[in-house]
Amino acid sequence: MTAVDFTVRRIEPSDQTQDFDCGNGSLNEYLRKYARQDQRRMFGVTYVAVSSHNAPNRVIGYFTLAATAIPRAGLPENLLRGVPKYRDLPAFLLARLAVGHPYHGKRIGEVLLSKCFEHCLAVSKLCGARYLVADAKETAVSWYERYNFRRIAGSTDAETTKMLVDLEVVRSAIEVRGPAM
Repeated sequence: MTAVDFTVRRIEPSDQTQDFDCGNGSLNEYLRKYARQDQRRMFGVTYVAVSSHNAPNRVIGYFTLAATAIPRAGLPENLLRGVPKYRDLPAFLLARLAVGHPYHGKRIGEVLLSKCFEHCLAVSKLCGARYLVADAKETAVSWYERYNFRRIAGSTDAETTKMLVDLEVVRSAIEVRGPAM
């Protein structure tokens, strides 16, 4: 595995997205056509991993965060212990996460997810949200499970699995181990 020098920050107008290819057409199209638009309209915020050397504005990976709520019904009972009896629970939505093909296997996805966790934990201090939800592509379910995401009911299409991670568990893990990156 070759190290890649990059930074993670909010997407900017000058970022080069046209050549981004993660192998999934809908994820590529979102970054190219809708990420900046959704950010301007306050429907989601996209964070990009950009190369620190060769092409400093070249996007090599990204994730998009938005707010959501998840229905209490269908969540595993052990996740609901000590949780108020609200019908819907506040959460963050990891709307997209993708890494460009040339950068697969270089732990960029792990760094992006770590940054996502950091942002969620920081915002949860300002506006309560206990969970991070993702609609994982079937090929990515086992990857999310490595980071304590669990399958839950509620997928809206046959190509994805709805998953969530309890941010209290993430916060506790960070306190015990220290920040990963």
